Amino acid sequence: MISFIALTILAYKKGKLKVEKILLNTIATFFTLIFLALFSTSVPYILAKINGLKFILIYLPHIPNTNLIYLAVMVGAIFVFSFASNRFKGKDNSGVEFMLAGIALNLIMAILASIYLVGAAYVFVLPAAFSILFCFVQLLAKNDIFKFVAMIPSVLMIFILYIPILYLLNCGLTIGSVGIGVLMNLFGWSLIFPAFIMGMESSNVAK
Repeated sequence: MISFIALTILAYKKGKLKVEKILLNTIATFFTLIFLALFSTSVPYILAKINGLKFILIYLPHIPNTNLIYLAVMVGAIFVFSFASNRFKGKDNSGVEFMLAGIALNLIMAILASIYLVGAAYVFVLPAAFSILFCFVQLLAKNDIFKFVAMIPSVLMIFILYIPILYLLNCGLTIGSVGIGVLMNLFGWSLIFPAFIMGMESSNVAK
């Protein structure tokens, strides 16, 4: 939390953000996550009705092609989230502001997880920590190539952390929990997408 505050102050001093934009981005990202999670939950609900099954969020067996459906919903949610974020970003928001919004949401979730889901806070703490480190590199480093390359370990770590968790969710809770999986996935994507934007903005790739 201290490093997040320090990062926010540093970005503000460098003219990379406006406080009101962080608040707007945080609110917009949060409601986008919730909407997509709820919408994704409607997919197994409809499938349950079609197959004459009772919908249960954490146990919905006997649905055909569940792995393919789960993957399709995940990928679809990522595309919609990225498209919505890019449209909302426009020309007035920087990648830093979107990244700080994503970090703030992950830190809030980490606090809630440490209270209600003991032992699960790392799912949000580690991505936030790597993203904070990545932001410091972006703001302080002088070499454009180094700035761009610094994006790789941050993004890769989030992928490595989330892919097994999402796979186990599908195996353990079945397709009914796809909305939960989408929500978790997009918390990670709320850091990955801004990382791509920042990497492109601060390197010669974008010039």
